[in-house]
Amino acid sequence: MPHHHERKEKVCLNCNAALQGRFCHVCGQENLEPKESFWHLVRHFMEDITHFDGKFFTTLKYLLFRPAFLSKEYLKGRRMSYLHPVRLYVFTSFIFFLLFFSLSKVEDSLDETASNLDKKATPAQLQEEKATLAEVISDIKDSTQKARVDEKMKVLDQKIAAAIKDSAEGIDEADSGKVNVSLNKTEYTSLQQYDSAQHKLPEAKRDGWVKRKIKQRTIELNVKYKNHKADFFRKMGEVFLHKIPQMLFVSLPLFAWMLCLLYYRRKELYFADHGIFTIHLYTATFIFFLVYFLMDHFLPGGSVTRWLKGGILLAFAFYNYKAFRNFYGQGRVKTVLKLILLNFLAFFIMLFLTILLFTFSAFTI
Repeated sequence: MPHHHERKEKVCLNCNAALQGRFCHVCGQENLEPKESFWHLVRHFMEDITHFDGKFFTTLKYLLFRPAFLSKEYLKGRRMSYLHPVRLYVFTSFIFFLLFFSLSKVEDSLDETASNLDKKATPAQLQEEKATLAEVISDIKDSTQKARVDEKMKVLDQKIAAAIKDSAEGIDEADSGKVNVSLNKTEYTSLQQYDSAQHKLPEAKRDGWVKRKIKQRTIELNVKYKNHKADFFRKMGEVFLHKIPQMLFVSLPLFAWMLCLLYYRRKELYFADHGIFTIHLYTATFIFFLVYFLMDHFLPGGSVTRWLKGGILLAFAFYNYKAFRNFYGQGRVKTVLKLILLNFLAFFIMLFLTILLFTFSAFTI
């Protein structure tokens, strides 16, 4: 791919330093003509995202087929020939989640589960929802919007009839409640009621800041989704799923910290060194699971596909083993034992982050 024309003037346009070659020795800017064609903009865009000048594919080759090689090269200071670890992580995670959310049916599953929750609502709940809609429809002036609400009223009538029929046939309401999402975790029906009750208590017996915030948010959710529990489930699921990339990014330093603990005797390795290894490990994980996901999505079902997917998982497990062995240089038994312990600790770390993410989702819907 041809490069843009070099300027004849040997003065840097960025810092005015005298130039001895194509690049400025002060700021590093290339001495090119400032006017660019549209094709040059497209080329720079592609290079900035993926480094199609060769770095990307070279880095990918070493990442997948020589576990821990890139991490060791980075620690030795050999960095110009490869894509920066953070840039590589951002690009691969972007591609992974773009394809995952585009091709997967996770959101369809959320809608299906939410619809099932609607179907399992009791006749009394459905009647209450219908009454709420009846109040709303009287204030609607737009004919299109009113037609939508009318349609929803008809759907509710069908659900009420079906719920009454189910009750008449002896379906236990307690069994119906097993699949229902219960938001009522507090005896208060409004924020004013809760605040009033708190003011009446002695200061020493009032809820603390954290407990107060949780109760207030619970009351708000009760009021907002009182008759729309399926909507609550759907919204929570959507927010939670789209926050997973951020959760994984937050887990990076925690994973590196666990490596510091497991290899505390390796005094020559700093936290940042463990962090670089972690970034490369996460990036390889995205690639392995992307291949697995694409196989699952595009290949026909059958024993051959199952064997191929199983082979990807085994290759991933072996890759982790080789990466740890190559980077930390310990024996087979020690490496396997530390991998088992690391996975055990990582499970609790991810569980903790999932709970935090779920709580954060509840405060943002």
